[in-house]
Amino acid sequence: MKNIINIMRNCRKRSLAVIFIAIGLGIMMGAMQQFLGNNFNEDFSKMKVAVIEQEDDVFTRHLNKYLTDQLNIDVIVSKNYDDYTEDLLDRDLSAIIELTPGFYAQSVRNKKAENISVTTIDNYANEAYLRSYLNVYLKSMDLIFQSANQNQELADQMISDLKLSEVNVVGADDSIREKSSNYSGFTLAMGFYLNFMWIFGIFLGLIVISDRLDGTFLRIQGTPIKGFQYMLGTVSYYAMVGLLTPLIFTGILKVRGIDVGINYWLIVLIVFIINIFVIGVATILSLIINSKIGVVVGTYVFGAIIAILGGAYFDLSGITGSLEKIYRLTPTYWFMDCIRSSQNDINFKPTLNIVILTLSAVLSLLIAGVLFNRQMETKE
Repeated sequence: MKNIINIMRNCRKRSLAVIFIAIGLGIMMGAMQQFLGNNFNEDFSKMKVAVIEQEDDVFTRHLNKYLTDQLNIDVIVSKNYDDYTEDLLDRDLSAIIELTPGFYAQSVRNKKAENISVTTIDNYANEAYLRSYLNVYLKSMDLIFQSANQNQELADQMISDLKLSEVNVVGADDSIREKSSNYSGFTLAMGFYLNFMWIFGIFLGLIVISDRLDGTFLRIQGTPIKGFQYMLGTVSYYAMVGLLTPLIFTGILKVRGIDVGINYWLIVLIVFIINIFVIGVATILSLIINSKIGVVVGTYVFGAIIAILGGAYFDLSGITGSLEKIYRLTPTYWFMDCIRSSQNDINFKPTLNIVILTLSAVLSLLIAGVLFNRQMETKE
């Protein structure tokens, strides 16, 4: 244990800058959360939706007018849901709004608006806006249905007299805009972090390759320090330093009271695991590449490639075929999928993502350990 601690102290002396970089990254991500927060689909007025209605009654006509005149949405009215599923999958439509048969009559009888089905494809911001606006609209309808007291003719008259300006959408807009902003800012910040985190790998790689090329591995053979202690001490130091970034970032989120759609403990956990993966890969590259500049370039290029393949900057949902098989092999995909799925589904269980991330990290460390042992053997 003493030897491991000494190795960690030696790493601290040789790369003290890594600590400041880790702290700086945590603070920078907090700033990015705010800066990138508005980078989501604010062009809500250009949404194109299909409204599936079975009856041409006063309610459906008023609803369509609300969507077109009040929200400036491009509305297509149809009676067949299946006619527009392909358009939704192709992203030619933003959403499908479906009114069940007898929706209006049932709402009048129950004195409360029935639920309206909204279907979107991987577009949280638009879906959240749309659902929120519809909920506000239906609350206005609830007052009418209650006042009509199961009298449909009276309900018809009251809906006809209801002016669109009387349906307040400001509160819905403000609340969902803030939520979408927080979610979007966090996802983008974590996407950029998948690129920045390889800075830790570069520093680690430079230490390992320096020790390999200047004969430190050979000198270790004549000391009480074992090879596995050198490896464990080096890995432990960079793992602990890398943990500073998510702790600072989540601390900023908690102090500011920002809900990003994913538990703080889960953020720290998946970032810690992905850092272990980075450490393993950086160690592997430093053991198979014979120049410092090669380690630097190789580490950064590898990190940039798997960040892109993992969907760090864009959602890969909907991609199929051989490309889907490729990006699912990258741990960065499971990292970003854990974030996006947690934001989109409150019932999402991250177990599979955590297991795959952990296996990727363990595999990278095992490969690094095997290569390290071979290096040590060749020095004997």
